[in-house]
Amino acid sequence: MKKTIIVLSLIIISILISLPKIIGMQAKTRYIELWEQIDRQGQFNIEHGETQSSWFSSSVSSVLSIPIETVKDEHLQIDLNTRIFHGPLLFGHSHSNLGLAAGEITISVQSSSEKISQLIDNLQVPESPLAVVHVGLTGIMTFGFSVKEFSFSTQGVQIRSNGISSQWRSNKDLSTSLGKITVNPMSISSKAFNLEMDTLSSDFDTRQYNGLNILGSQNLSLAGIDFRSPTGNASVSDVKLSYSGTEQNNKINNRIELALDKLLVPAPITSAAYSAELLQVDPKFYLQWANLPQQQSQDPVLLKQQAMDLANLLLKPDTALHQTLNLQSMGGHLDATARVEYQSSSENSSTIAIENVADLLDLLNITVSVAVDKTIVDQAGITPLLAEYIEQDLVHLKNDRYQVEIALDKGSLNINQKPAPEEIASQLQLALTGNPQQRNTAKSDTKTVQPTMEKSAISSSKTNNKKSDSTTGYADRENITDTDVGSHNEVKQGGDE
Repeated sequence: MKKTIIVLSLIIISILISLPKIIGMQAKTRYIELWEQIDRQGQFNIEHGETQSSWFSSSVSSVLSIPIETVKDEHLQIDLNTRIFHGPLLFGHSHSNLGLAAGEITISVQSSSEKISQLIDNLQVPESPLAVVHVGLTGIMTFGFSVKEFSFSTQGVQIRSNGISSQWRSNKDLSTSLGKITVNPMSISSKAFNLEMDTLSSDFDTRQYNGLNILGSQNLSLAGIDFRSPTGNASVSDVKLSYSGTEQNNKINNRIELALDKLLVPAPITSAAYSAELLQVDPKFYLQWANLPQQQSQDPVLLKQQAMDLANLLLKPDTALHQTLNLQSMGGHLDATARVEYQSSSENSSTIAIENVADLLDLLNITVSVAVDKTIVDQAGITPLLAEYIEQDLVHLKNDRYQVEIALDKGSLNINQKPAPEEIASQLQLALTGNPQQRNTAKSDTKTVQPTMEKSAISSSKTNNKKSDSTTGYADRENITDTDVGSHNEVKQGGDE
């Protein structure tokens, strides 16, 4: 028994002694692979220097080059000096003492641009930025980055910050990410203005779907921001922005919410809330959207084609967009909702081609509802303007709220569930498609009965109707078709003769 214990102990000791070297070799390879994955998702270049390796630790120097968009042919150069500790026993490291590897990254910034270099030289950081990486025994990676309070000034502008910190956690293939970013209170001041920003925090828990980080949740909150200048002041507090993405039947559902609780701005709005849902989206749409900046063209024809291609990918059976907007202003509320839905009745809906805006409108059901308190309308001084619309039943006044519902159902315009006047329908058609609408094709409650006629008779009836265009403009409202009007006019003309 004692010999067995001794043998096992020697084996364990041998493994513990040999593992750091093996892990060190793997850590270098994994380190380079990790940066290559990040490089493919960004617009920068990274070069690695030689690796200095010992039994229990190694170091790698890398240079990250990021282009400065506002300055041509200029780059921001970030020198990364990484020290890697080899597991499975990690000593002298701030994270867990167990793991495959751990690392500490020291960062220094340089720029070939003289202006950027001056900004960097003026940056006063009490302690060098430090990033810490830990790779667990199962391959889970954690990353921490923190910068304590710092300040710098340039051209009369003074920036002070209480620091930035972030924590990030991911599995070994980067398909899941969990973390939080915190920007502590900061200020920007000059002779012309003063900007104070309270704590900004963002947390995320995302998962990849077909290589895209569109599943999970992301939340951002800003305690407050205050802007003051000789020309005016503005402030916003309790700002919250959230996103969620879920997968259902190989389709993606998205939801975005934005809330501004307290607004003190040069506008008659004291709070605002907005939400939007994009439901049952084909994941191929997101792939095309992600590649769009690389395919961007200045040719108007190609731009239009790209837009139509995106529309064809987006509009699939059960695709829908729901939006709501709530504003508080002048002692009242304004509520607006918009619903855009695509419900295809065709069995071959995937073969439908969208070539222009008219084709797109023919496939959609769009409903917009607006309700605003009478208090707001009275204070805005537009009450007399609404009197005519109320008389025409285009706007309803109910419970001291002005209400209107506009629906565009596959090209047919209804207002408050009634066919819209021809003039309004034609103007909307012209604004959306560039082509004037001949008549409103809104559906009425009574079914239209059209008699069967030969082509020659139909042609003759339309010829006799050239003087009756104003009548045919309201044909649908009276449940009379163009053919019916033509037949009626022929009989009347015959009687007169």
